[in-house]
Amino acid sequence: TLLVRCCAISQFGLNRRASLVVIAAEWKTFLGTWTREIAALETKNPNTKRPIDPVNGLGFPGATDAQIAVVESRLGVKLPPSYSEFLKATNGLLQPFDYVASYGGDFWPVEEIDWFRVRNAEWIEAYAVVDEALSDRGGISFTDELRQTLEISHDGDSAVYLLNPRVVSADGEWEAWVFATWSPEVERFPSFAAMMQARYREFRERNGSGF
Repeated sequence: TLLVRCCAISQFGLNRRASLVVIAAEWKTFLGTWTREIAALETKNPNTKRPIDPVNGLGFPGATDAQIAVVESRLGVKLPPSYSEFLKATNGLLQPFDYVASYGGDFWPVEEIDWFRVRNAEWIEAYAVVDEALSDRGGISFTDELRQTLEISHDGDSAVYLLNPRVVSADGEWEAWVFATWSPEVERFPSFAAMMQARYREFRERNGSGF
């Protein structure tokens, strides 16, 4: 299955194809595996540890098609397929601690996702001074590109997970970002699924403690 390929990716090399889309059931298995590995990990993180639910792990019951449709109507877009299927697997996802260094924060439930500019106007304006250095994408300024991204997580360690509707693959996947104030560059991935696979591989290789 695609989920088997996801798990294999973490061990044998990251497949960065934008077209690798997992369905909700596969997301559940993938996140369940990741959560069990987090639970078994010996960590020195001193922050508050979130309880792991026996059914949903660090997630929640999945969003319905109707809930997703309401948000798509509000935003005026069709959400990319791998992210939409993720929401059907879990409507929101908690980091294992209330603070995890070098990670984004908790993933928003579908009802709370919104354009990055809605909650983060000051953050965007702070980047106006570095526009020239970061703007190499089709003549648009970095801050204008940032304003158009979709915020799918809280800001954790001054880092957030975003989706970029300006870069869309043939199968409807949006470019995914890890955007952090402490990083000189935005980490860009061809899809939400590719980003999560990369985060899982990083978790395993660097003994991480979050999603």
